[in-house]
Amino acid sequence: MHIVESRWRLFGHILRRDKDIQANKAMQAYFNQMACRYRGRPTATLPVIINRELSQAYPHHKKLKTLNYLQTMRLLAQDRNKWRTFTRRIVPSLLRPLTLTSRRRAADRSNEVTQLTL
Repeated sequence: MHIVESRWRLFGHILRRDKDIQANKAMQAYFNQMACRYRGRPTATLPVIINRELSQAYPHHKKLKTLNYLQTMRLLAQDRNKWRTFTRRIVPSLLRPLTLTSRRRAADRSNEVTQLTL
């Protein structure tokens, strides 16, 4: 299982849970303070990463930046079959295929390991 798929499964699990759990409270607080910006690099939280991946998969789609859209996602996640179908469309588009150069690097690494063990 890939990290991306696990992340989306976790997000769906959180959205299906009660709104009083700590994860949902943190997500609510995150969307309530969206106007407040800090200097420096933005923190890599679950909503930020999910929003980035959603933007990559659907460039012209709404962004996960408002409580209304979070509520829409929460309603979608309530039906596990719909959520599974939704994530099965998103996850493959986010997984980066191996390029020729990355294959060469992987082959070079395996050759180095083989030479070290000899």
